[in-house]
Amino acid sequence: MPALAGRADRPVQLDFADGRLVVSNTCNRMSGRYRIEDGLLVIERLVSTLMACPDPALMALDRELGTRLEGRPHLALEDGGPPRLVLATAAGERLVFAGRPTAATRYGGEPERIFLEVAAETRPCEHPLMGQVQCLQVRRLHYDERGLAVGDPGPWENFSGPIEGYRHQPGVRNVLRVDRYVREPAPADASRYAYVLDMVVESKQVAP
Repeated sequence: MPALAGRADRPVQLDFADGRLVVSNTCNRMSGRYRIEDGLLVIERLVSTLMACPDPALMALDRELGTRLEGRPHLALEDGGPPRLVLATAAGERLVFAGRPTAATRYGGEPERIFLEVAAETRPCEHPLMGQVQCLQVRRLHYDERGLAVGDPGPWENFSGPIEGYRHQPGVRNVLRVDRYVREPAPADASRYAYVLDMVVESKQVAP
C-alpha cells in the first residue's frame, strides 16, 4: 500500500502493553487504549504528538494508518516461527507485522522509568572508542504522580549512546519518557544501561 510506505527503511512499529497501543516510525508517535472484541482490534481513540514533518508522504502516513487502525480491523496471530500479527481491514487490506522480543525480554528485570529532555541540537563530544562524535544534549526531569514537574532539571550532559525507538530530528526539542534497563553483565565497550523510548511527552520546534 503506497500510502503506508512513508518510511521504507523504518517500517511502522506497534507496541502493545498494559492495554495501550503505541505506534512509532510514523511522522508523529501515536498511542491509545485498546481491547480485543470478537476478534477485532478496537482502539478508543489515537492521540499523537503534533510535530510537522517536511515530507508530505510522512504526514499522510499518520492519517492513513490512523484511519485503518481506528477502523476496527480483524486481528489474527500466525505462529510457526517468529510470530506475525495480521490486521485485515473492512476494505480487504492486510497489514502484516513481524513480531520481535520486547525490551523486557531482551534485557530482563524491571526498568527504571525516567524522563529526559533532549536539546534541539547535538554537540561534538569525545567517545572512548570512536573518537569525536556528535552527542545528544540531555538532562533529567522529574514529575510527581500527577504528572506535574517537580524540582530543578538536572545538568545538561553529553549522551552518546542510542535510545532505542528514538531518532533525533535536528531543530526539535523533545521530552522523552524512557525505560532504563541495567545490562547484566555490563558490556566492556558500552554503557551498563540500555535506554528504550516509552513515549514522546512533548515536542517543540526550536529556531536556530
